[in-house]
Amino acid sequence: MMFDRIKALETASIFEPHTYCHILGRPRLTRARDGHIQARTNFHVARTMQDGRSESFAIGRYLDLIVMEGIAPLLRERTVVLESRRIDILLVYPI
Repeated sequence: MMFDRIKALETASIFEPHTYCHILGRPRLTRARDGHIQARTNFHVARTMQDGRSESFAIGRYLDLIVMEGIAPLLRERTVVLESRRIDILLVYPI
């Protein structure tokens, strides 16, 4: 899947220049039975077009599994759950 995204960026995606702004909520942390940490973080991604027009691009939550390696927290797994079922054609970049 990542190969397809890179190929699209290099060859197929022709669109108006724009920027993305990721806004993250406060993570909700819980300790799992195995000692790992589970985190839920809500996010909102806004897209601003070259003419200054902004719109919601994606809204959802990250469900993360964090493991401790000594004193260093390491991200082992991330699941992205989108609230909206509308997926924009420009969804080439990972959210």
